[in-house]
Amino acid sequence: MRLIPIFRLPLPRRADVAAFIKRHEPYCVQLSASLRRSVGGAFAVLDDGADVAADSGGNSFAARLCGVISFRRTLLLCLPFAEPALPADSKVRDERSVRQRAFSAALSAFFEGVRQGAPDGSAGTDGVPVFPPACVNGCAGGAALVLDVLAAHGAAPVQTNRYDLMRLDRRRFQACAAVPLESGGQIVRFGKSPPPDELHSLLELQKAYEIEEVLPAHIPFDEHLCRLRLMHTLRTQAVYALRVLPAGSAAAPLFAAKAGTSADGFQCAQLGGVYTRPEFRWRQYGYAVVRALLCRILHEKKSAVLFVKKENAAAAGLYRKLGFQKISDYTIAYFHHNP
Repeated sequence: MRLIPIFRLPLPRRADVAAFIKRHEPYCVQLSASLRRSVGGAFAVLDDGADVAADSGGNSFAARLCGVISFRRTLLLCLPFAEPALPADSKVRDERSVRQRAFSAALSAFFEGVRQGAPDGSAGTDGVPVFPPACVNGCAGGAALVLDVLAAHGAAPVQTNRYDLMRLDRRRFQACAAVPLESGGQIVRFGKSPPPDELHSLLELQKAYEIEEVLPAHIPFDEHLCRLRLMHTLRTQAVYALRVLPAGSAAAPLFAAKAGTSADGFQCAQLGGVYTRPEFRWRQYGYAVVRALLCRILHEKKSAVLFVKKENAAAAGLYRKLGFQKISDYTIAYFHHNP
């Protein structure tokens, strides 16, 4: 098993990597989006022990390619061989187990090189591998392999969140009707530079979302960073919100719920930032704003995914109502990290 820097690959082999990611994209949209921007810090996982035949041009790279992993501040992964499966053929199970052990050994050697300051293939990339990463982000099986190797090198996460990864079923979504909004309710799609009053209201919603749903326990809330993250999202992603006028109030309209994309892959978009103010919950505002966002996404992409905390039954119920179905377990593990 080898980890090969993608930036060193010739263009035809990079195309093989892109084709691999597209096949598995619903399970790794954040990694896919990262690779669309830059391959710096990203590595192809090649199984040299695989008994495969070359194509007509003598190329066996695509057949040996079994994963992709990106080493930056956030470690992103696509390792299909690590995910739980129950094939009927015991030979297939044995091959998967051998591949997992080989990958763990290769990753351990790689991390040892990072700790010594000379990771194989990092020179010349625009994403230098970091040890330990700030977080590990990916499907549960692959994340578990990576976390085991990190633990063997003395790096343990300070917080691990477990999620259900869900994918949109287009046919089910097409049967989801729009819901009437209360008087004055309006869905807003934001541009890159919203008016100051709208930005202020949206920032208040973003602050509540980060504090309640996002920040790990060991990281204090920072309003300046929150604002920077929101401005970056507005520049690079789709952001929708539901604006209401509080009943019996002369106050300006405020945003009661929001939803957006957090990663834009080749064929699939990942939703993120879905949040409804507590005082406006159970009014179908979340349903309305996510539905509007999905209508926009499906004009451009084949599908959409999201991950939801396992303990958040209300959110999971909303997503199932909109046509999402669980496809995998998902893990995000956070480490103490000095940038």
